[in-house]
Amino acid sequence: MNVRESSSNVEIFIAEATARMKKLTGRLAETWGLGASASALGALLLLSGIVLMFHYRPMTALAWADVVDLREASAVGALRGLHYWSAQILVLVLWLHLLRVFLGGRHRAARRGNWMVGVLLLVTTLAMAATGHLLPWDQQAVSAWALQHPSPSPPPASPPSELGDGHLLWVYAAHCVVLPLVAAALIVEHRRRHRRDRSHR
Repeated sequence: MNVRESSSNVEIFIAEATARMKKLTGRLAETWGLGASASALGALLLLSGIVLMFHYRPMTALAWADVVDLREASAVGALRGLHYWSAQILVLVLWLHLLRVFLGGRHRAARRGNWMVGVLLLVTTLAMAATGHLLPWDQQAVSAWALQHPSPSPPPASPPSELGDGHLLWVYAAHCVVLPLVAAALIVEHRRRHRRDRSHR
């Protein structure tokens, strides 16, 4: 290979790389990078959640003690904080993503199905956030329970006696197994429809 051919190959490589970068930056400018951000946050929540599962027991007598232990353990405690704030940011990112799609008019006609999948994904994420708030089984969980079961009397200082281990285990299973599986199925369908819609442009 002579110098001229080598130089030509380098020029072709640079041109192709530049075209790819323009396509990527154009796509990010179009979507504000919200879809990619949501995917990254979802992966972070999955990984941190798997680790936290090994440090939490879904029993009313032990749940709060496990959360306190997590707070005192520097590395895992930091991971719990990362899990919590990633969930809050994910909810915000999904709201912004849906708002951008709505304001851009991309929820109409052929893309209506993917819009509905996105709305269901947001609802599933909110359900995961709600069940996650109940897992510490503390005053915050009591307040959340009171909001779902209005009563003229103020909420008790501890979870009501009728809410036992079975209820907490149900919440735990919903948060760690059922809702993540639903979210995964919706993400796969959302990406499939997104790729199909892009190919029909």
